[in-house]
Amino acid sequence: WADDETLEDMYALINKGITIKVVGKYGDESKDVIRQLLKLGAIVKLHEFAGEARFMIIDEKEVVFAIREPLTPTERHYIGILIKDESTAKTVKQYVFDAIFKEAEEADYVIS
Repeated sequence: WADDETLEDMYALINKGITIKVVGKYGDESKDVIRQLLKLGAIVKLHEFAGEARFMIIDEKEVVFAIREPLTPTERHYIGILIKDESTAKTVKQYVFDAIFKEAEEADYVIS
């Protein structure tokens, strides 16, 4: 999910003073991406739950969910759901993201 274009966009946002927080799942596939995100200045934490859910909250106004279709272990297909509702975005941030982020482990301790 974090290709060069996405990383460049994140870097530009961080340079504008925007805080980017990421909760990910540590593994061989994610190690390099986590290192890159930390190098860009993103706040990265690790949590076991992170592998099961993919979503992002944009300015506490929108929520984008990526739900994996259970095809086969080798195929990854996702359905995207965009919710443009400030109340929903704030609720997901408060009760889902913030709770996971609070108990997640600092990535720089694990990666270094």
